[in-house]
Amino acid sequence: MLTFYFLLINVQSFVANAFIPHPAIRLGGQAGNSITHTELVQLGFIRSLTRFFLDAQIQSKSSIDVENFKAEHTIDELYQLAHPDWTNDQVKLYSYPLKSIIDKIQVRDALVDLNPSTKNLPSAHFDSESFKESNDRIIQLRNKILEDVNDPNKDLDKARGRIGDLLHTLQDFYSHSNWIEMGKTKINDRIGIHEDIGQVAGINQATCTNNGCTKIQTKCVGLILH
Repeated sequence: MLTFYFLLINVQSFVANAFIPHPAIRLGGQAGNSITHTELVQLGFIRSLTRFFLDAQIQSKSSIDVENFKAEHTIDELYQLAHPDWTNDQVKLYSYPLKSIIDKIQVRDALVDLNPSTKNLPSAHFDSESFKESNDRIIQLRNKILEDVNDPNKDLDKARGRIGDLLHTLQDFYSHSNWIEMGKTKINDRIGIHEDIGQVAGINQATCTNNGCTKIQTKCVGLILH
């Protein structure tokens, strides 16, 4: 449940014009300096873990230097900050399960672009104006995850995989729609929660011109366009 909370809350704070599945697929210059899906998961998780450790230290009234948590850290470095009395071996021992979970989520996230059953599936990527279908997919995955984590007899490995599936589709909303180009600086907090994610352009409504789309157009204001 903690992993799900971490990722859904914070991974959305990173956006890019185009995500690619995995750093290895950069080879050949396919995506330039674009951030990958797996990097997005890792960045979001590390920032969430930072907040978790910082909040835990504050609640326990421990003597901490908040400034130390403001820099970018690796997972091991965060564990060391939270537990300064631990040896390097202890840090590696106790952080290993968490890093394995992140690896699982990252792999499943990347596989949505590679698996034959999902790589060309519009609802897995917010493609082909499939806003409703993609949001339904996220809602369904979220419900399955919550069912699994609330069942003490469930193997959470499947839930972790579904988190990766869900995050990929969620990430693609921001990279495959013009949410960012519309000047939005906050997440769409209706995705995965409500069936209606906001007003979208009609199927026959023109959303681009021969000169391409600009950041703000009179006819496009307030609409989520694809």
